[in-house]
Amino acid sequence: MAKRGLKALLLSSCLFLTYLVSLPVSSAEGENPYKANESKLPPMKNPYEGDQKAAQEGRKLWFANGCNGCHGGTGGGGMCPPVINKVWVYGKSDAVLFDLIKLGSVELRNKYGLVRIGRENVVGDMPPFSSLSDEEIWKLITYIRSIYKGD
Repeated sequence: MAKRGLKALLLSSCLFLTYLVSLPVSSAEGENPYKANESKLPPMKNPYEGDQKAAQEGRKLWFANGCNGCHGGTGGGGMCPPVINKVWVYGKSDAVLFDLIKLGSVELRNKYGLVRIGRENVVGDMPPFSSLSDEEIWKLITYIRSIYKGD
């Protein structure tokens, strides 16, 4: 009986710690916790913002490039962070997302000195998708924004 109690306590502790590390770093009410990271990149604006046709094309790119393999078929996560919740690992600006996809997470950190802000259960770094055109990356971001359920 004591072993069961200890196992239950350990499981509860692990679940609680998993919950804690998934929370974004706290900030003042209404303050953007990603502002420091986002200010290090030149501003960018998605030319396809709100374009449903581009979002559909982005969905095709999502599956064609294996994004679903790490982030889940509907963006709910897997071995990498979900893209549909309010936790962003480096920031949520168009510039951060664009360069994260283009450069991958290692080069993004190295090039701009970004630090992890959001916490998610992440198995490894995101690889670069430098073979995608800028247009394809923007369409992927349009798709991600279309399924995003945060804010």
